[in-house]
Amino acid sequence: MLYLFYGEDQFGLREQVAKIKAETIPTEAEDFNFVRLDAERNNFQIDTLLQNADAYPFMNDQRMVVASGVSTKLGKSGDSVPARGRGGKSQTNTKVLSPREKLLDFLSRVPTTTVLVLIEQKVAKNEVLYKVAEKYGQVKEFIAPRGTQLENWVGVRARHENIKLENAAAMKLAEYIGPDLYRLDNEMQKLAAYAGPGQSVTAQMVTEMTAEAQSTSIYNLTDAIGRRDTSGAILLLNRLRQETNLNKQGFTRQLFALITREIYDLCRVRELAVQRKSQGEIASIMGLPPFVVQKKTDTARNFSSERLDYLYHRLTELDYADKSGKADLTIQLDLLVAEICQR
Repeated sequence: MLYLFYGEDQFGLREQVAKIKAETIPTEAEDFNFVRLDAERNNFQIDTLLQNADAYPFMNDQRMVVASGVSTKLGKSGDSVPARGRGGKSQTNTKVLSPREKLLDFLSRVPTTTVLVLIEQKVAKNEVLYKVAEKYGQVKEFIAPRGTQLENWVGVRARHENIKLENAAAMKLAEYIGPDLYRLDNEMQKLAAYAGPGQSVTAQMVTEMTAEAQSTSIYNLTDAIGRRDTSGAILLLNRLRQETNLNKQGFTRQLFALITREIYDLCRVRELAVQRKSQGEIASIMGLPPFVVQKKTDTARNFSSERLDYLYHRLTELDYADKSGKADLTIQLDLLVAEICQR
């Protein structure tokens, strides 16, 4: 099965990938049947992707390969629809193919035992990659909602998570946080934990709790994590536990949301810097003040691109595992902070 996912809603995109993975690959078979590749890495080779996607699964019916930024990396040279002969066989195997031609040719014959997910930032509908993926698989654009659509998203998400949320509270959340779906989701989890089982989240709770989420102490923790200061981060984490008015679950969701946002920002800053964007351009794209972008740029230097990519996917999968009952963030928070700081 072939999927092409793209768009600005990285929350929805990553959650969809995590869902497909959970439905396709059992935990005990993951080491043999799940591969994640990032084309922005200097040593990326198209043959590595094709070999992994063409391999037969081991101890499972299917294997899954997730590849990010492949089309962007390869460019558009040789961007033509692969010709198919009788029986669907490629007619281009008599000449040496460019890396992009190899990719497009393979997409028309992905093995039935492989789930191949391609993730791109942008793909135009007139691009051959889009047309091939649409013909032989599924294409989905993930668009971040705004305005009334964002308020509706908050309401739908709350019902999906079995969270009782007053309409006024949904409006407040959309107003305060904006189209940051990852933080919105985690704020709802935190507020639900604060309100208690079966109780409704009110607009007053939103005002009080989102204000607390901006506390300096919490951002001191994310700064320590960014410096990879393990002892300092754990010390601040324990201090925050003693000072918070939240219950254990609410506190965990609050911290997890901020940590995830920080890692996501570092990934974006590094990605845009690789594209040779200026500090001003990065600030404009990310909607952040220039001094904040400068600070995040300095912090991103403490991590390799591979490490940031791994951490972001790790956080996404852990979030999904927690919500599906396969993991408990309240137990793993200290280990998670230590893992991020690990050198």
